[in-house]
Amino acid sequence: MRRRIPLLLKDKALASVRRAVKAFNDLDHDGRQTAVMLNLQHAFEMLLKAGIADRKVRVFDKRTGRSIGFEKCLALAGEHLGLSPEQIGLLRAIDALRDEEQHWLATPRSLA
Repeated sequence: MRRRIPLLLKDKALASVRRAVKAFNDLDHDGRQTAVMLNLQHAFEMLLKAGIADRKVRVFDKRTGRSIGFEKCLALAGEHLGLSPEQIGLLRAIDALRDEEQHWLATPRSLA
């Protein structure tokens, strides 16, 4: 049962990568940036959680019953998966770009 969770998370990561690539290559430009950033960030998060879970570290918070957040995921990935500060910084940048794209206007064209 414990091995099943990392595999499910890995499958979710791969599905998000496929969706990101599909959105990137789509002929329709509307929503492309948002779809790529959402799926790219999600793919990294699921892949990190799969690696963490594979190391027998909890990815679900017992107190809340929910999955850990991205910041906690990055901290655990640094500790248990050996991610460097530079790699963690890159993933934080991707998360910030995703957040900006999803919750705000990331392109000057959108301001017109």
